[in-house]
Amino acid sequence: MTGLAIHTPAGQDTLVHEDRARELFEQRAKLQLKLTPREGRAAAARLDAIGIHGSEIRVVVETKARPTFGQGRPATLQTFVEQFKSRWLISYDKLEAGLEATRSFGVPFAGLLYFPLDDVLLVQRLWNADGTQAAIWMVKRSTTQATVNGGTANRENAYVYMSEAPKVLARRTAA
Repeated sequence: MTGLAIHTPAGQDTLVHEDRARELFEQRAKLQLKLTPREGRAAAARLDAIGIHGSEIRVVVETKARPTFGQGRPATLQTFVEQFKSRWLISYDKLEAGLEATRSFGVPFAGLLYFPLDDVLLVQRLWNADGTQAAIWMVKRSTTQATVNGGTANRENAYVYMSEAPKVLARRTAA
Protein backbone atom coordinates (compact mmCIF):
# COMPACT_ATOMS: atom_id res chain seq x y z
CA MET A 1 0.00 0.00 0.00
CA THR A 2 1.24 3.49 -0.82
CA GLY A 3 0.88 6.71 1.14
CA LEU A 4 -1.92 8.09 -1.02
CA ALA A 5 -4.78 9.86 0.75
CA ILE A 6 -7.27 7.32 -0.62
CA HIS A 7 -5.73 4.54 1.50
CA THR A 8 -7.26 5.83 4.75
CA PRO A 9 -10.82 5.50 6.08
CA ALA A 10 -11.58 9.11 5.07
CA GLY A 11 -10.06 8.47 1.66
CA GLN A 12 -12.15 5.34 1.17
CA ASP A 13 -15.30 7.31 2.09
CA THR A 14 -14.34 9.92 -0.49
CA LEU A 15 -14.01 7.24 -3.17
CA VAL A 16 -17.55 6.03 -2.45
CA HIS A 17 -18.88 9.59 -2.82
CA GLU A 18 -16.83 10.22 -5.98
CA ASP A 19 -18.19 7.00 -7.47
CA ARG A 20 -21.74 8.26 -6.85
CA ALA A 21 -20.87 11.59 -8.49
CA ARG A 22 -19.54 9.76 -11.53
CA GLU A 23 -22.67 7.59 -11.67
CA LEU A 24 -24.90 10.68 -11.74
CA PHE A 25 -22.70 12.35 -14.37
CA GLU A 26 -22.69 9.28 -16.60
CA GLN A 27 -26.48 9.08 -16.46
CA ARG A 28 -26.87 12.77 -17.29
CA ALA A 29 -24.12 13.12 -19.91
CA LYS A 30 -24.59 9.72 -21.55
CA LEU A 31 -20.85 9.12 -21.29
CA GLN A 32 -18.78 6.44 -19.65
CA LEU A 33 -16.08 7.70 -17.30
CA LYS A 34 -12.75 5.90 -17.24
CA LEU A 35 -10.88 6.55 -14.01
CA THR A 36 -7.22 7.16 -13.45
CA PRO A 37 -5.60 4.27 -11.54
CA ARG A 38 -6.38 4.17 -7.82
CA GLU A 39 -3.91 1.45 -6.87
CA GLY A 40 -0.31 0.60 -7.56
CA ARG A 41 1.08 4.09 -7.95
CA ALA A 42 3.28 6.24 -5.77
CA ALA A 43 1.67 9.59 -6.56
CA ALA A 44 -1.84 10.81 -7.16
CA ALA A 45 -2.92 11.41 -10.75
CA ARG A 46 -3.30 15.08 -11.67
CA LEU A 47 -6.91 14.53 -12.85
CA ASP A 48 -9.59 11.97 -12.06
CA ALA A 49 -11.13 10.63 -15.27
CA ILE A 50 -11.90 10.92 -18.95
CA GLY A 51 -15.39 10.65 -20.38
CA ILE A 52 -15.81 8.54 -23.49
CA HIS A 53 -18.62 7.92 -25.94
CA GLY A 54 -18.01 4.84 -28.04
CA SER A 55 -14.27 4.97 -28.63
CA GLU A 56 -13.87 8.77 -28.47
CA ILE A 57 -12.72 10.89 -25.57
CA ARG A 58 -15.30 13.65 -25.05
CA VAL A 59 -14.31 15.29 -21.73
CA VAL A 60 -11.66 15.30 -19.02
CA VAL A 61 -12.99 15.40 -15.46
CA GLU A 62 -11.99 16.44 -11.96
CA THR A 63 -14.30 15.30 -9.14
CA LYS A 64 -14.65 16.62 -5.61
CA ALA A 65 -16.95 14.96 -3.08
CA ARG A 66 -16.81 15.59 0.63
CA PRO A 67 -19.39 15.17 3.40
CA THR A 68 -17.88 18.09 5.34
CA PHE A 69 -16.22 21.42 4.54
CA GLY A 70 -13.60 20.95 7.24
CA GLN A 71 -13.86 21.44 10.98
CA GLY A 72 -16.87 19.12 10.83
CA ARG A 73 -19.17 21.55 9.01
CA PRO A 74 -21.69 19.50 6.98
CA ALA A 75 -21.19 19.96 3.24
CA THR A 76 -24.68 20.73 2.01
CA LEU A 77 -25.70 22.68 -1.06
CA GLN A 78 -27.37 25.25 1.19
CA THR A 79 -24.16 25.80 3.20
CA PHE A 80 -22.18 26.02 -0.04
CA VAL A 81 -24.51 28.73 -1.37
CA GLU A 82 -24.94 30.68 1.86
CA GLN A 83 -21.50 30.49 3.48
CA PHE A 84 -19.25 30.01 0.48
CA LYS A 85 -21.23 32.13 -2.01
CA SER A 86 -21.32 29.18 -4.45
CA ARG A 87 -17.53 29.27 -4.90
CA TRP A 88 -15.73 25.96 -5.27
CA LEU A 89 -12.15 25.91 -4.04
CA ILE A 90 -9.95 23.88 -6.37
CA SER A 91 -6.16 24.00 -6.43
CA TYR A 92 -4.96 26.03 -9.36
CA ASP A 93 -2.63 23.24 -10.44
CA LYS A 94 -5.76 21.14 -11.12
CA LEU A 95 -7.01 23.86 -13.49
CA GLU A 96 -3.61 23.95 -15.18
CA ALA A 97 -3.64 20.15 -15.54
CA GLY A 98 -7.14 20.40 -17.01
CA LEU A 99 -5.98 23.00 -19.52
CA GLU A 100 -3.04 20.81 -20.49
CA ALA A 101 -5.41 17.85 -21.03
CA THR A 102 -7.84 20.05 -22.98
CA ARG A 103 -5.05 21.17 -25.29
CA SER A 104 -3.73 17.62 -25.65
CA PHE A 105 -7.08 15.93 -26.36
CA GLY A 106 -9.08 18.80 -27.86
CA VAL A 107 -11.98 18.19 -25.46
CA PRO A 108 -13.49 20.24 -22.61
CA PHE A 109 -12.45 19.98 -18.98
CA ALA A 110 -15.29 19.74 -16.45
CA GLY A 111 -15.48 19.88 -12.69
CA LEU A 112 -17.91 17.68 -10.78
CA LEU A 113 -18.77 18.92 -7.29
CA TYR A 114 -20.86 16.42 -5.34
CA PHE A 115 -22.74 16.99 -2.10
CA PRO A 116 -23.30 13.50 -0.64
CA LEU A 117 -25.58 14.68 2.16
CA ASP A 118 -28.00 16.11 -0.45
CA ASP A 119 -27.20 13.63 -3.25
CA VAL A 120 -26.74 16.63 -5.56
CA LEU A 121 -24.07 17.05 -8.23
CA LEU A 122 -22.99 20.37 -9.74
CA VAL A 123 -21.32 20.14 -13.15
CA GLN A 124 -19.22 23.04 -14.39
CA ARG A 125 -17.30 23.24 -17.64
CA LEU A 126 -13.97 24.84 -16.71
CA TRP A 127 -12.16 24.90 -20.07
CA ASN A 128 -13.69 24.70 -23.53
CA ALA A 129 -12.34 22.25 -26.11
CA ASP A 130 -10.39 25.07 -27.80
CA GLY A 131 -8.59 25.92 -24.54
CA THR A 132 -10.60 29.04 -23.74
CA GLN A 133 -11.79 29.58 -20.19
CA ALA A 134 -15.40 28.45 -19.75
CA ALA A 135 -16.07 29.45 -16.14
CA ILE A 136 -15.38 32.44 -13.96
CA TRP A 137 -12.92 32.12 -11.11
CA MET A 138 -10.51 34.12 -9.03
CA VAL A 139 -7.08 32.89 -8.06
CA LYS A 140 -5.30 33.61 -4.81
CA ARG A 141 -2.74 32.00 -2.58
CA SER A 142 -4.32 30.57 0.54
CA THR A 143 -3.75 27.99 3.22
CA THR A 144 -6.29 25.20 2.99
CA GLN A 145 -6.72 21.59 3.98
CA ALA A 146 -4.12 19.58 2.06
CA THR A 147 -6.07 16.34 1.55
CA VAL A 148 -9.19 14.56 2.71
CA ASN A 149 -7.10 13.43 5.68
CA GLY A 150 -6.29 16.95 6.85
CA GLY A 151 -2.99 18.74 6.99
CA THR A 152 -2.44 22.15 5.47
CA ALA A 153 -1.21 23.37 2.13
CA ASN A 154 -0.31 26.92 1.17
CA ARG A 155 -0.79 27.15 -2.58
CA GLU A 156 -2.47 28.98 -5.42
CA ASN A 157 -6.15 28.12 -5.33
CA ALA A 158 -8.98 28.95 -7.68
CA TYR A 159 -12.42 29.86 -6.39
CA VAL A 160 -14.79 28.83 -9.18
CA TYR A 161 -18.16 30.54 -9.32
CA MET A 162 -20.69 27.70 -9.45
CA SER A 163 -23.98 29.62 -9.13
CA GLU A 164 -24.83 28.95 -12.79
CA ALA A 165 -23.59 25.35 -12.84
CA PRO A 166 -26.22 22.81 -13.91
CA LYS A 167 -27.45 20.68 -11.01
CA VAL A 168 -27.99 16.96 -11.24
CA LEU A 169 -30.53 16.23 -8.54
CA ALA A 170 -30.96 12.69 -7.34
CA ARG A 171 -32.69 11.21 -4.38
CA ARG A 172 -31.49 7.87 -3.20
CA THR A 173 -34.23 5.35 -2.65
CA ALA A 174 -34.19 3.14 0.42
CA ALA A 175 -33.05 -0.38 -0.30
